[in-house]
Parts: sequence; structure tokens; C-alpha cells
Amino acid sequence: MTRPDSLSSSFPSGAGFRPAGGFLVIGLGAMAVLLVMLWLNPTWLSGPADAFPRATLWQAVVAGVAAPLIFGGAYHLLPVLSGLPLWSGHLPWVHLVLHTAGLAWVVAGLAGMAWAQGPVGGWLVYTGVLVFVVNQQATVSRMSLWEPANIIFSTALFWLVVGGAFAVVPGASTLLPLAQGDPDVLIATEMVIGLHGVVLPALFAAALKALPMFLVTRLRLTGLAWAGWLVLNAGLLLLVAG
Repeated sequence: MTRPDSLSSSFPSGAGFRPAGGFLVIGLGAMAVLLVMLWLNPTWLSGPADAFPRATLWQAVVAGVAAPLIFGGAYHLLPVLSGLPLWSGHLPWVHLVLHTAGLAWVVAGLAGMAWAQGPVGGWLVYTGVLVFVVNQQATVSRMSLWEPANIIFSTALFWLVVGGAFAVVPGASTLLPLAQGDPDVLIATEMVIGLHGVVLPALFAAALKALPMFLVTRLRLTGLAWAGWLVLNAGLLLLVAG
């Protein structure tokens, strides 16, 4: 059983600690930049959801603010909660480079630069997402795959791949029947997948790992909790399938 006093010694030794800091800096910095850009250009929030720059702005919020904060937190906490180093200490750096380059491309497109209007930025960001998922899942797989926290975390990674594709990969949204021809529905669907498919399950999995460290007891999911998890994932699958 991992003791609470071991937590402090785990933070600086994780392979993803420095990339985690980089992602947190990117997320907070991008938030500040986007707020300034919106203050200078308030009309960006008006008009059709699929019109430039509103569509690019949404992509910048996802790739520039939400995703880096999630990645930074995951790289920082997974080694602490699992008691294991990351599967690869190099992949977080690869992910950071890919994400930074892709985000710079997206921001350049938002600034109106003609060379940055293509799909390169989205693909770079999404490639980084896949690198992140491979490293996280490989780390989790070194533990018992059938522990509730690991199962829930793995499904959160699955929905990150799905939701990330819809959010940042140009053309991927055409595979979502529900949002055909309606960008506002697409954005709402991405938000539902991100919140209910990724963020909340990841927090739940982290709680299942962290609480026993402090309570010195083992948490067990009841049948009702498992039923809720199954219903949630079934609902998300139906949402994506339309």
C-alpha cells in the first residue's frame, strides 16, 4: 500500500514531470493570449459556427487551453497515483513538441496567415494525442487491467481519441451523423464527449487511486456504480453513432 508520505517524493522523479510543466505553461499562456485576442476582436464570437475565425477559435481553445491542462495533469499525476514511472520518458517530450508545433500552426491560422489555413496544425496536435494515449495506456497496462480505476481510465483514453479526432482533425466531424450540417451541434457533442467521456471518468479513476492512500482502506465499486459507468459509455457510443 502506498503511503501518503510517499507522495511528495514522487512528484519530481516522474519521467513526465518537466513536460507536464511545459503543458501547464502552454495552457495558461494560451488562455491569456486568447482572452487578449477576443478582447481586441469581439466579433470572432459571432457568425456561423463553421465560419472563420469562429471555427478556428474553437479549435484553439480545445488544443491551446483544455488539452494542455489535461495532459499536464495526467503526466504529473499518473506516476504518483500508480506508483510506477511512465512507460516511456521520451514520449512526453515528443508529445510536447508535436503539440507546441500544432498549436502554433492553429494560432497562426487564427491570426489570418494564409500559409497556416490548412489542416497541418490539427494533425500535429492529434498525433501528439495518440502519442499521449499510447504512453498512458502502456503505463496503466503494467498494473492489473481489471482494477476498476484502470478500466475507467482506459475508457477515458478511448474517448479522448474519439473526441480529439472530432475536435482537431479536419474532416473527422463528417463521420459524426448527429452533427451533419450543424456545426453548433458538433461543438456541443465534442463538449459532451470531453466532459462526460474524458474529464469526469479520469477524475473518478484518480479518486479511486488517491483516496485509499489517505484513508488506508480499499475502495470497491458497487453494482450501481458499474451500472452507471456502463450506461454512460453506452450513451456516448449511441451519441457518436447517431
